[in-house]
Amino acid sequence: MLESDSEGCNTFDVLICGAGLVGTSLALALAPLPLRIAITDAAPLKTAVDLQADGRSLALNYVSMKILEAIGVWPKLEKHATPIKTVQVSERGRFGKLRFNAHDENVSALGYVIPAPILGIILNQTLLAQSSLTLFNPATVVALNKVSQGHEAILQTGEKKQTITARLIIAADGAHSSLRELMGITTKIQDYGQSALATRIITELPLNNSAYERFIDEGALALLPLLDNKAALIFTGANTFIEYLQTLDDEAFLQKAQHYFGQRSGKFLQVEKRHVYPLKSIYANEQVKEHFVLLGNAAHTLHPIAAQGFNLGLQDVALLAEMIAENRGEQKDFSHLKNLQSYEQQRQAAQQRIMRFTDRLITIFSHDLLPFSLVRSAGLKFLDLIPAVKHRLAAQLMGVSGKLPKLSLGLPLNK
Repeated sequence: MLESDSEGCNTFDVLICGAGLVGTSLALALAPLPLRIAITDAAPLKTAVDLQADGRSLALNYVSMKILEAIGVWPKLEKHATPIKTVQVSERGRFGKLRFNAHDENVSALGYVIPAPILGIILNQTLLAQSSLTLFNPATVVALNKVSQGHEAILQTGEKKQTITARLIIAADGAHSSLRELMGITTKIQDYGQSALATRIITELPLNNSAYERFIDEGALALLPLLDNKAALIFTGANTFIEYLQTLDDEAFLQKAQHYFGQRSGKFLQVEKRHVYPLKSIYANEQVKEHFVLLGNAAHTLHPIAAQGFNLGLQDVALLAEMIAENRGEQKDFSHLKNLQSYEQQRQAAQQRIMRFTDRLITIFSHDLLPFSLVRSAGLKFLDLIPAVKHRLAAQLMGVSGKLPKLSLGLPLNK
């Protein structure tokens, strides 16, 4: 069993602060290595699924599936995951459509959809089964002090404080990272004045492994396939529009969603609890310092319109874990600033490319005037008719473009 509040030696090679989806994934990736690894989180780890507590469903791209496979999680997740065989992007009331097909990309699925609470619980259960990791939970990092070979972290657990030391601190504590603040790292923040509404619905007809992104005058609507004739439903739009949707009772909400989406999945029958999330883009001006790395939403938080936030974080995990493994194997200090900067430089291009793509989508589809709409529709049709361009875009969204680290190929670090 994974230790909890260990009374032994409190000196570690790696301390991961934040046991969310990204932090836990990194811990599981590093677990096979002969390193002393600790992970801490302020909230008690959940081990039972509560779908009503979180309306989000995640669209895992192809590379995310391979990474989860490499860290030993995918076999437990697969029965809960719905493959995406086709993706259709359209604008309501216009002729243009952009379609992606798994067969055209020579893969069994473009990606997979899974309710976020199920992914979180399976990651937690896998984490708790590790014998090589130390868990401090619940515990909050309240101070960081630089020491000669790393950082000293002061943990607060209730009335008790304890000090642990690590060569490398990984801050995976979310968009409002307290460790980012403790390290004095500033951010670029863009408030879109928008929110996302996420829920799950039951449809009369199955989506048959098809995912839909539909742009509407008020924003965007995504419908993603889940098991048992369920579908993940996500609206994004101006705060006033999302607030309006929240005022509707279930029947009126389903009628409104049906109005925007159409009848291709039959009647929308039932809706689960609706959850609203404010939308901001956050990008850290530095992602590494000596003996310190920002990871996941602590490093970059994206608008969900392209469904790339968690996928991007997992790709960061894959490269960072490989860098740590390779440096250790070559008897180099993986926490040295030069080595961490090499990781940062390699990841920044991909991060910024996805963030630019996301922001362009928001900008392009935010104008509801007829000339803009006609140009957008023509653009979707043009992309759909040019296989080479469509293939490059699909590869980028699947995460398979460029040189890939081991985990992104489905291979564990110790192979």
